[in-house]
Amino acid sequence: MFICPLCNGLSRLELSCPLCGAQLEDQGFLGNYYGPYSPYEDEKNLDRTDGVGPGQCIHLFSCPVCGYDHRLVINSLDKENQLHPLDRTRP
Repeated sequence: MFICPLCNGLSRLELSCPLCGAQLEDQGFLGNYYGPYSPYEDEKNLDRTDGVGPGQCIHLFSCPVCGYDHRLVINSLDKENQLHPLDRTRP
């Protein structure tokens, strides 16, 4: 089982808008915006449609000032609260 640290409030990212410099707001998991029932879909089904592998979560960040948006792939944690095994080679 993988746990997204942003979805579960275990960490935060502070990103600045490249257009106006305001702080981007995390709008959550991108899969929640696919359709009206997306937030209730099984994770296995969403893994097939979002283009990233298991153990990764795409978050939507948006600027409240100018409307810029950015999608960012977040690496999930495994049961032992470590990075996903595929990312253990990163420093």
